[in-house]
Amino acid sequence: MMADLEIQLFGAFQVTLVQPVTTLHSPRQQALLAWLLLHAGNAQPRRHIAFAMWPDSDEAQAQTNLRRELHHLRRGLPRSEECLEVSAQTLHWRTDAPYRLDVSEFETAGHGLPGPAAGLERAARLYRGDLLPALDDEWLEPYRTALHDQAVLVHEELIRRHLQAGDRPLALQVAQRLLALEPLRESVYARIMQLQFEMGDPAAAAHTYGRCVVVLKAELGASPGSAVQGV
Repeated sequence: MMADLEIQLFGAFQVTLVQPVTTLHSPRQQALLAWLLLHAGNAQPRRHIAFAMWPDSDEAQAQTNLRRELHHLRRGLPRSEECLEVSAQTLHWRTDAPYRLDVSEFETAGHGLPGPAAGLERAARLYRGDLLPALDDEWLEPYRTALHDQAVLVHEELIRRHLQAGDRPLALQVAQRLLALEPLRESVYARIMQLQFEMGDPAAAAHTYGRCVVVLKAELGASPGSAVQGV
């Protein structure tokens, strides 16, 4: 059976077809590919893409930039002829192409909370970090924020379920992953500390508190509030 093209947009960008693909190193190629994938199934006007990708360029230059990056993308992306439909006016990523996208799989697995526990666990594993954090394109921000918020909800629901089942070690693991997503949320530090106390590890709780103090001071110039101090 022919292997699928696997594309990772969470955390570090990666494209794999049996082996990692190393021909898509340009940030603009990655941004263009992300646009097409996030709009898969819908023909996208070239003019719209060009304006979003190069908002500070005039239309002629933006269209020239798009043609250049599309040329490189089609050359560097395996099976681009199966995935992309290209016309003079539009670009279209085909949903029936042989590919897998971590964002799509995450949305499917975590859809409709509370959902099955197995689906939530899969969604949490798929979320390896924010959507293409190395890119600062303005058009990406709504997608990045919505997916991040969904990942937070998935982790919170998993914590709730593990606690409901009396499995504090698993709840702690998920809470620590949530802290990696939300390093400034005092309520997460408090939850972790509470679990560490309940599991008989006050030294770990003290370490978590110290970490909270350092992070909040460095990032916000603030000290922990009552939610953490009262644990």
